[in-house]
Amino acid sequence: MKKDSVIKRIAPGLVLLFMGPLLGELVSGHQAPLQFADPFNFLLTALPYGLGALVCRELTVIWGKGKTSLVLMGIAFGLFEEIVVIRSIINSNWSELGAIGLYNFWGGVNWTYGLMLVHFHITISIVSSVLLTEAIFPKRQNKRWLSNPMLAICGVGLALWIPAGFYMTAGIPSVPLYVLGVLTMFLFVFAAYKIPSKPYRKTGRRTAHPIVFFILGLINMTVIFLGTFYEGPKPSLVVLFTALLLADIICFILLLQWSQKGYGWTDRHKIALTSGFLMFFIALTAIKDFEGSFAGYSVVSAVSVILLVVLYGLTKRRETLAAAAIDAGDKA
Repeated sequence: MKKDSVIKRIAPGLVLLFMGPLLGELVSGHQAPLQFADPFNFLLTALPYGLGALVCRELTVIWGKGKTSLVLMGIAFGLFEEIVVIRSIINSNWSELGAIGLYNFWGGVNWTYGLMLVHFHITISIVSSVLLTEAIFPKRQNKRWLSNPMLAICGVGLALWIPAGFYMTAGIPSVPLYVLGVLTMFLFVFAAYKIPSKPYRKTGRRTAHPIVFFILGLINMTVIFLGTFYEGPKPSLVVLFTALLLADIICFILLLQWSQKGYGWTDRHKIALTSGFLMFFIALTAIKDFEGSFAGYSVVSAVSVILLVVLYGLTKRRETLAAAAIDAGDKA
């Protein structure tokens, strides 16, 4: 095999390996730049995001599935990360709960907080990471990026994250809830495997403008996070959990309608959607440098916006040239 073909085969996988941690930990503001750059910390807390994105994406390609299957794999990854690895969903004393701890905990589960975490992993850790990387490598979108041995190594890396999670976080989980979480995770993996590759019929509706996808992503992320962490008067836990879940379902339905059930959207629409998801964190993270000592959060936010705009511009130019070439061929 020629050297350049080897590079072309490996490059998308390497980009996705680092795209997951960059979005999930750095752009989201969960880690400061210097903390993220620490090799041991990166290996222990950030790199598994990339491994998860690779495993989810490669399995859907191997199975010949579409993006709905990827969403289901995103749910499975969220359950794996937050129940199997660090157990935040089933820990009433989880440090990030703050004032919402007593409100959202019932029956051994952090309901609204858990829904928010799984939502984050679907939209950011998996879907955004995969869509942006595929936009960077448009000619390899429907092809495998990893060999079977490399995929197995990624799987082993994720498995090793489980004891690392027990090392990083305290607390012994409820065995029944832990087992139930594991079974639920595998249920979503099975659903991702069984769902048809094209589960929806194409509609005659015109694909919405990319800005609509951006606004949809931004509103969705804002509603889920503010709805979860708002500390003022709240309705009952059941009402709020149901409202947040419906917000996600409505977002998914609108996404299907405005993309012609996934048949009509292009990489520009996908970049716009992911940019909307990310913009909530980009804006929120930039503020951190003005609330205390400078830690570089605003620099990360500024660079993120620039890169997203550049990627969108390059993608728009590529799609315009491709459309022009098709028109020229039809006229000829």
